Amino acid sequence: MEYTASSAEDRKLHDKYHKQNTEGYDVGKDFVKRARDGTVFPGAISGDSVCAVDCFDKPATKRRAQAVLEIVQRELGAVPIDENAIWDAKDNDASKDGDPGYRAYMYIKGTKCVGFLLVEKITEARRVVEPAVATIKRSASAPEGGRTALSALWARKQALEEATAQAARQPIQLSTTPYPACIGISRIWTAPTHRKQDIATMLLDTAVLDHEQRVERCQAMEKEPGTGLSVKGDGLPAPVKVTLDNKMVLLKTLRGKEAVAFSQPTEAGARLARRWFGKLYGWSVYVD
Repeated sequence: MEYTASSAEDRKLHDKYHKQNTEGYDVGKDFVKRARDGTVFPGAISGDSVCAVDCFDKPATKRRAQAVLEIVQRELGAVPIDENAIWDAKDNDASKDGDPGYRAYMYIKGTKCVGFLLVEKITEARRVVEPAVATIKRSASAPEGGRTALSALWARKQALEEATAQAARQPIQLSTTPYPACIGISRIWTAPTHRKQDIATMLLDTAVLDHEQRVERCQAMEKEPGTGLSVKGDGLPAPVKVTLDNKMVLLKTLRGKEAVAFSQPTEAGARLARRWFGKLYGWSVYVD
């Protein structure tokens, strides 16, 4: 942003803008206390929290989540998503089946949101495949036999580092066959002053945990068809009729990381995805 250095008001505004981009957005001391039941999860460090926010939350909560999202989209250079599509239950069809089209996970440290993850409901994605050229180069550099256990371990470590660096240099190639997925990683961000603290990893793990818990609730509801759950208790509108349609089948069969796919990631996003999935290839990407 542009500002006049000689203006005290401009300097104050600039400092505030700079801090919320680098140190996190102040959501207030009562943000976590006012969260709905079942939407607060433990953070990576004792005392930290992850709050899930979606279209069923109160307007004040959604406004704070939107404010952080705007910072994230500016930082990432991402195309803005229409606010109503995220926070309006009717616009994202959440009012029909109780499953929000988008859900945000906000990492709260003290009074500030220092990490943010926006997930969206998807149905399919494509696997990241290894380029043929990468296979050739790796096989050519494979360690020879007859080495000691220590030298073989060192050789494998070097080969892994080389493969990781090579994967980062190559453009991501996707399979032609689609695979089912239901958790789309749309936006993920950590404040610069809080990076390398496993915040992004914790946000991803929380999204998976939340998905697992929602699956369990849906399965419990199926035992009593036609029953409803309250918004306050579990984030679902009342009444919610459970049906065995394709969405519910997909929701129940995809568990853990296999349910997750990243939107077309940047280089940094691809590094995070590979580290979180624990593999260079075979993880999923969806087209948003």
